[in-house]
Amino acid sequence: MDDAARDSSARLSVGVAVFDRKGRVLLLRQAAGNSAPGRWEMPGGLVEDGELPECAARRVLQGVGLADVDIATYAGQLDYAAARDVIRQSVFTAHVDSADIILSPDHDGYTWRHADALPAVRVEVLDLVRRVAPPKPRLDVEEWQQSLPRWHVGANALVQDQDGRVLLVRPGRSRTWQLPGGQVDAHETPQDAVGRELLEETGLDLPVGPVIAITFEHPSPGWDHPTQIWLFDLGTIDSTTARISAQDPDIAEHRWAHLDEAERLLGPARTARLRAGHDGQRQGSPALVTITDPEW
Repeated sequence: MDDAARDSSARLSVGVAVFDRKGRVLLLRQAAGNSAPGRWEMPGGLVEDGELPECAARRVLQGVGLADVDIATYAGQLDYAAARDVIRQSVFTAHVDSADIILSPDHDGYTWRHADALPAVRVEVLDLVRRVAPPKPRLDVEEWQQSLPRWHVGANALVQDQDGRVLLVRPGRSRTWQLPGGQVDAHETPQDAVGRELLEETGLDLPVGPVIAITFEHPSPGWDHPTQIWLFDLGTIDSTTARISAQDPDIAEHRWAHLDEAERLLGPARTARLRAGHDGQRQGSPALVTITDPEW
């Protein structure tokens, strides 16, 4: 903390990892209008001029309705890149039996989570919570099932035309383009899901080829659970004769795009998925990719 105080380029802040009696950590969700709406974070705030970090941490606890909770230990330091500078956060721990949490206008929700089932947080927060979280207590069967990490499983289709262009679709609710596909429903295989989604979104009824990539993606604001996406090769078709018509009213438009244009339209995370698919095609086996920083 002394180094941080001497570093004039960093703004000083504090965070508090608050754990309940079940070993779950308190997280607050950033509201719309903040730098990363939907991202979860520990209670925290900037250190005021002349204020000790420990005093700032107690002020933070008071702000979320935990005025009677004591600071337990100093857990470490995190550095965040902000728009114009670096925020250096000193993190403390605290423990509560029960609490009624108060939300500020900057947050629109809170949750208590075990370290193995955190929602969309910064990777620095993920690492710190895993390091300082108390051991997970023995739970009864129902509590144990509820505490398990949930996964969203999806299936995407890679369809190309005679010129090597990639078929993309855009949902009406989004400005971002994506590969045809969607959620794997309960009691459905990824192969069945990708064929169904392709038919619904494009009207194309194509035989499902091999899986060419599987991506594992950390939680994002749109998904509080980690995501696993299966990408299948559905072959090459003639775009001059193919009749594409979405049966799904959520699909606003489709287009064929060369690789450079497709990557620009898809964004970083979906581009990583597409590149993995091309790698899988070349090597003749599925490429496995982990995306630790999904799009915010």
